[in-house]
Amino acid sequence: MLQAAIYLLIPASLALLSVQLRNFGTDRLSKLAMIIIWGRFALSSLGEVGVKTSVAGFSLVALGTIIMTAVCILAMPMRMFRVSWILPFYAIIALGALSGFLNGQYVELVSFVVTWCYFLACALLLFRAYGLHDFRVVVGCLLSVFSLPLAGQALSFALRAPKVGPDGSFSYIGVYGHEAVFALVLMGALFLVAIYPWQRRRDVLGVLLLMVASFLIANYRTMIIAALPLITVIVIQATQPKRHALRKFAVIALVLLLVAPEVVPRLVGDRFDEIGTLTSSSSELIKPPEEYTAREKDILSARLYIWASHLYGTTRASPVQLLIGHGPDVRAPDLTVHAHNEFLRILFEFGFVGLCLWFGVFAFQVSLVLRARECPARLPVLAGYASVFLGSLGTAFFNRPEGMIFVALLCSVTWFIANRDRVQGNGTPQR
Repeated sequence: MLQAAIYLLIPASLALLSVQLRNFGTDRLSKLAMIIIWGRFALSSLGEVGVKTSVAGFSLVALGTIIMTAVCILAMPMRMFRVSWILPFYAIIALGALSGFLNGQYVELVSFVVTWCYFLACALLLFRAYGLHDFRVVVGCLLSVFSLPLAGQALSFALRAPKVGPDGSFSYIGVYGHEAVFALVLMGALFLVAIYPWQRRRDVLGVLLLMVASFLIANYRTMIIAALPLITVIVIQATQPKRHALRKFAVIALVLLLVAPEVVPRLVGDRFDEIGTLTSSSSELIKPPEEYTAREKDILSARLYIWASHLYGTTRASPVQLLIGHGPDVRAPDLTVHAHNEFLRILFEFGFVGLCLWFGVFAFQVSLVLRARECPARLPVLAGYASVFLGSLGTAFFNRPEGMIFVALLCSVTWFIANRDRVQGNGTPQR
């Protein structure tokens, strides 16, 4: 019943998007920015049909994403790919390609390149849209795009159709296959709520309550914690939007980081109990994976064991693999899952060079925000990067299109607020 209801929801969402797209007039590239994000959500809404149906060896979701990415890249003028702040991301792609080629991970390399090209298309097209159109119009259209997965979640809750986890926990995530992927979608929606120029305080606080409820019923603890910086910023801006906002955010964020391990388990329940175990026994749990007991392997849904496997798998690698890693989407020995920690995943897949490059690229993005002239979106963007950092401790952002959508939203707004005084009518900065 849920899947049938969502099949009806997809054309309704497309109709809503079509109305919003009229605001862009004849600007096809701005429309394309919205369509490729909505298209990914629509493909994911197909449920098992989209995942299991194979065309030329690809699922419908994968093939559709490849086609949309290719269309965007071909439709975009070359000048959009020459802006200076996009160059560091080319270095990430080049290193991933080198690692995949040297390790013989050719199929995985294709997926890696497509995912990053999808990011580039989304980020550059959105940046261009901000430069050509009213900021409120662009973000409002993006919010309508996110209405599809959020409405799917609401339907799963209304129809009492949860995803039941191995531990018996319930997650209401529509027809998404895993709560981690859906939680990444929620992060993107929450960021849009944070940057949208709301006119009335009650509107933003009402939407925030709905978003918090959405995170809670999605029941993915990593993203509940990662969402705290953005939630804090929304509350601060809604209550006292102009005075000492950055200082207040820094103080509140520091307090949250200090008290969250103790307070969150009591507020939310036994899904967070193991965080206390981690904080009290972390020194005893740092050891090679073969030394873990059966009980220790179950802590935090086996995350500690997975982390140890990837960490020690890195230290035991060859000198070349220490530098550039084992290649895209490679798992640690004896594991079939990714690292559930973005730092360890990047270290294992792309080596110490990849991890240093990753830190450098995103430190540069944060520096762009800090150097930018004060504007309402500046604080939410900083909170967004804090959320990426927190979320990366327990899941992955950069190997999934849903995570790349959130990062593309962050980066596109970063570039816009850092260059908004120099943006021309064609959406590219003056040189």
